[in-house]
Amino acid sequence: MVEGNQQEKEGLDNNRQPQEPKRTPDTSENIRRKKVKWPNNKSKSEWQQFDEDVDAILNTTLAGNIDRKIESMTSFIYNIGMDRFGADEKEVVRREGQKNRRESKIAKMRKDLRQLKKRYNQASEDEKPALSELRDTIRKKLKITRRAERTRKRRKKREKARAQFTSDPFQFTSRLLGKKGSGQLKASKEEVEEYLREMHSDPKREDELPDIEQLIRPENPEQVFDESPPKLKEVVDVIKKGRAASAPGPNGVPYKLRFTVGDFTTSWQRLEVGIVTGCTISVILFSAAMNMIVKSVEKKSRGPWMKSGVRQPPGRAFMDDMTISTKTVIEARWTLQELDKMITWARMKVKPSKSRSLVVKNGKVKEERFKIGDEIIPTVSEKPVKCLGKWFNNTLSDKLNVEDTYKQLDDWLKAVDKSGLPGNRDEKVRSAKVEIRTGRKWSTKKTIEDAESRLKHSEIVGRVAVGRQGLDVTPTAKWRTATVEEKRHLVQKEVRSMEEESRMEGEKGQKKKVEGSGLLVTATDWQMLVDLKQKLQFPPQIAVTNQRPDIVIWSASTKQAILLELTVPWEERIEDAYERKRLKYQDLLAECRDNGWRVWLFPVEVGSRGFVGQSMWRALRALGIVGGERSKLIGNLCKEAETASMWLWRKRSEQWKQ
Repeated sequence: MVEGNQQEKEGLDNNRQPQEPKRTPDTSENIRRKKVKWPNNKSKSEWQQFDEDVDAILNTTLAGNIDRKIESMTSFIYNIGMDRFGADEKEVVRREGQKNRRESKIAKMRKDLRQLKKRYNQASEDEKPALSELRDTIRKKLKITRRAERTRKRRKKREKARAQFTSDPFQFTSRLLGKKGSGQLKASKEEVEEYLREMHSDPKREDELPDIEQLIRPENPEQVFDESPPKLKEVVDVIKKGRAASAPGPNGVPYKLRFTVGDFTTSWQRLEVGIVTGCTISVILFSAAMNMIVKSVEKKSRGPWMKSGVRQPPGRAFMDDMTISTKTVIEARWTLQELDKMITWARMKVKPSKSRSLVVKNGKVKEERFKIGDEIIPTVSEKPVKCLGKWFNNTLSDKLNVEDTYKQLDDWLKAVDKSGLPGNRDEKVRSAKVEIRTGRKWSTKKTIEDAESRLKHSEIVGRVAVGRQGLDVTPTAKWRTATVEEKRHLVQKEVRSMEEESRMEGEKGQKKKVEGSGLLVTATDWQMLVDLKQKLQFPPQIAVTNQRPDIVIWSASTKQAILLELTVPWEERIEDAYERKRLKYQDLLAECRDNGWRVWLFPVEVGSRGFVGQSMWRALRALGIVGGERSKLIGNLCKEAETASMWLWRKRSEQWKQ
């Protein structure tokens, strides 16, 4: 009997027919047969004698075709073992779970607490303080004992998980991170066998395919294939080293398989359709046939051009999965008709329900219907499809895929944390750090050391005044009390500051002002909209959205867009305002880039007391406003912010209009 979906291969020789052993009625479908009392593994002589006797009996008894041999072999072995060794009469006694010493102690203390509770309710006022103190003492011991028991169970769980992971890492990871399957097959043995017979048999297997004009005629091979039988050296060097037990041999025996489902095993089924697991020649033959079909269909259309100047082939296939891409809808319909004709000629079938169609025109998804035969292929708008772990829908965006990836990664990390694996406490694993290769002018290790030194020095100096913010205004994390994650973020931020300072020093060292720098000099047809006095409508040619940045500058010819978002916060909240506004427009930026636009976002802050944040300086420099013009503009911004705040202060007692 074969467990699971294991493939078995025929291959028994029959020359003689001696005496057949006494048979036991095969009632495996109704009741479970008794277990044979096999000898101990150390009894080599008994096992050797049994093996020789069984081999002799099978060679002399089994006669007829291969089907009869395979069906009778397992029964012969069972009957011979039962006659020689008898049945194992041991009854399996299931022992109930026994409590260990600590669990028994916990149960006793809980019982004592229940009894103390009853006595406390019945005791007088003089006895209650002593009983209460005794109850608190037992509760404290119970808490400590339970904690020790939980620690023991966690240790056992970690040891078990480590043993399972060490013995079979792939199976352990699949069971830990894979989806939990559910369900039960509710079908009889006859129904399963009928289904397998229909799926794996081909009544027209021996019939030759008719000629077809569309099929390409490949050129004759330059090297003649060696059809001679394998030599002994080839068998020893190649075939015997193969680990695939189901690999076919040169004897021409067809494949057969059977399945164990629930409490029954199906009869042997001939495998005449599909690719056999472990067979290398069937994969090569199928790929060669599919390649001829794909190349024959390509003659009706040509694929689209890529930006690199390379034309894509209209048809691309990997085994039985195929992708068709054409320039027009009409070419796609022609290609599908030719493909359906070729697939039908090859006695294969296309499953439209598992296929998807997508039509993109001018960067937008259009609803078009395609057919294979009489069945309509669903569109990705109707039924999104998942391929290689990625979902494809009509949005043409990776936003949902990125979110799903983050969520899946978070779930996997939580599952790993709960799995009980000990982690990387091994000193060799922990010391195996990744060495990052850098150039001669910049070193990762030295930069990180400099950043850490600057952070430690700034902690000693303390918080200093920055512009008009005053002393001790901007909250900063301390290096000495920061967590590992906070230290990592602090180092990254400090490295960015160091790079910015070095770049600013390079700009100061320049004697001449670089003419023509900044984003505004990259186009001549800039247009601008400002969210002032009237509600701003975001340019629909860039993206369709309800969000309204304060300033939108765009160039239609170069497909560039610049978004500026102004915030006037309290000086202590400038950094929070910057991060909040930066995250607010991330979806809009992604949509603009998906539509083929290059877009920049500059959240800028001007404090309510006239302090201009560094984000404003960076935005003006990126636009190309530098030098005295930038300083003059920053001064005007300071004055306008102070004037507006003063006006609001004077009007604080008046009633605001609704």
